[in-house]
Order: sequence, then structure tokens, then C-alpha cells
Amino acid sequence: MSSAKPYDIPFFDPHADEAMRAPIQSKVLEVLEDGQYLGGKHVNDFESSFAAFHGNNQQVIACSSGTAALKLCLQSIHIQPGDIVLVPALTWVATAEAVIALGAIPVFVDIDKNTGCMRLEAADKCCQKENPKAIIIVHLYGFLCEMAPWQELAKKHNCALIEDCAQAHGAYRNSFAGTFGDMAAFSFYPTKNLGAIGDAGAVLSSNNHLADRVRLLANHGQTARHHHIIPGDNYRMDAMQAAVLNVKLPRLPYYNQQRRLLAEQYTTALQHLPIKLPDSFQPFAVYHLYVLRCAERDLLEQHLAKKGIQTSLHYPRALTALQSMSAYVKENCPVAEKWASECLSLPLYPGLQMSAQQQIIDA
Repeated sequence: MSSAKPYDIPFFDPHADEAMRAPIQSKVLEVLEDGQYLGGKHVNDFESSFAAFHGNNQQVIACSSGTAALKLCLQSIHIQPGDIVLVPALTWVATAEAVIALGAIPVFVDIDKNTGCMRLEAADKCCQKENPKAIIIVHLYGFLCEMAPWQELAKKHNCALIEDCAQAHGAYRNSFAGTFGDMAAFSFYPTKNLGAIGDAGAVLSSNNHLADRVRLLANHGQTARHHHIIPGDNYRMDAMQAAVLNVKLPRLPYYNQQRRLLAEQYTTALQHLPIKLPDSFQPFAVYHLYVLRCAERDLLEQHLAKKGIQTSLHYPRALTALQSMSAYVKENCPVAEKWASECLSLPLYPGLQMSAQQQIIDA
């Protein structure tokens, strides 16, 4: 049996940042030795550090995944069965699943043809028709949406504004992603800009009432052990993930700058090709993904694979085209559906060697 890697250049390499290996190993041993695997010092430290990173009197509640964070955001604002929540038609399925899990109804909104994020005008039209209780904005691929118009829209239609920041850790435009809405959900899945070594997530909010409610909901509705004041669930982050995130958080600005440099290299080198590149270089974006679009996407994907380059699709189907979402589709979202048929994500992560990126560009 061959031990050779299937790709010369993987889409993501968890070992690329060698500087983190020893500190993470040391922290893992520390958690194993102190024996507190849920809650405690490591989780408290991460919540404090992640809140301080964002400023503006934010509170952070660590939880078990990005999906859990989305559910907690919705539960905290009392989303009930039958309530309407606007969701972009192009995002990871968890954004809609969190809505459905509470018995609410996701209404899919088409995307902007240049950014891939939810289109404001389409959302406004949906608000007038559907009277939603909440809007979930996804900062797709690490591109921070211009939030002032969304804040105005939410106020105009009297609905909550939730930010899905799973791909936008540290994105900044006058303020950090996650600090514009009523609350925000983060994922720390290993491939994220700030990644754990397993599933983990967090809710961020400057609203003390909402933050307190999320904290209760995430831990069986307890104010103290065996004092359950509301029905909750078990969405706690384990200490191992918190400890690793504590080690990596100070390097997040460096990681994001590396991603911007790699993205700029791709854009400069590939702009002459008959493909659609991300909508211009954005200094406030954090390039969780570098997604190009090509009319013959499948052929390009196969071509790069033959050259030893692993790519990925984010996402190969719009939510309106998924079987699991068919019961909720009221109308097609043609821009999202076309985007999904053309998108291709190139390798981009801190530690990607210049020689490897040049190999991708040449291919």
C-alpha cells in the first residue's frame, strides 16, 4: 500500500504553521494533566480573550460548534415554530439547518452577483412580503458585508440581525465582523481562520440580556449546578479546544495578513485568464477562501487534480437546489444557482509556500 499523498498540494494543511506545533502540544498536555475537560480556566480565558479582541464591550459564550452557536443565537431571541428567518441562498447548509431545528422557516434570498453575499434589495423585498423575525447575514468567504444598510433594514422591518461569522474571524471595516448585529455566531472548525483541533464555536454579543440567555441555554439552563431556571441544552465547548484557541488567537492578525498576501498574489497573476476572480482586492477581507468562477468549472477542477493540486467547492449547490431544503423553497435564486455551478476554491492558508502557490498559478 502506497503512503504517497494523493495531492502534491493539498487544499488545506493543518501542519503548515510549524511555529504552533510545540505551543499547542504543550497546552494539550497541560489540559490532560489538570483534568478539567469541560469549562474551567481554559474556556474562561478564551471567552475573555476573544471578547477583548473584538472590543466594544462584547461578551463571548464558548460553545460546541458553529451550528450550535447559530441555534443559540436564534433561541436567545425566542424564535418559535413558524417564524420566518431570512437566509442567503449561498452558504453552508448549517445556516438554514439551525433555523429548521427550531421549527422556524428559512426563506432563501438571492445573492449579489459580485460578492456572493445576500443581496440587500432582494432581502428588503422579502421583508415586505414575509415579515421575518430575523435576518442571518453570512460574511461569505471572509468578505465583510457593508453592515450599515443591513442595520437600517433590520430596524425598518423590526427584526433581529444575526451575523454568521464562521468564515470571517478578524474581518474589519470600522469594527470587527460580529459586532454589527444583535449577535454573531462563530465556528472554529479546524480549517477556519482561527481553527481548533475539532468542533468548537462561540456566540458574540454586546447585548447583556441576550448574552446571559445564551449562556443559560448552552448549559442546560443552569445558573449554578442543579439550579435550572429555563429549558436548555448541552452546547459546551471542551477545554482542549479552548486551550488550543488560546494559543492561536494572538496569531490571528498574522494569519489573516498571510491570507491577504496570498489572495493578492492570485488576483495579480490570474487576472488575464477567462475566469471571474473575487470582486477586487479588499483590505478588510480575511480570505477564508479564495473562490474563482469558471463556466467550465468541472474541467478546470479535473485539470488541476491531474497536476496534483487539490481544490474544493464552496458550494456546489445553492440551498434552493438541495433535496433537504426542497420543502422550504418558494422561488428559485438564479444568481446563487449559477454561482454554485461555477465556483472553485483554490488552496489558500497560512504556511502555503510561495513555490506551491506558483505551481498552482502556472497550472
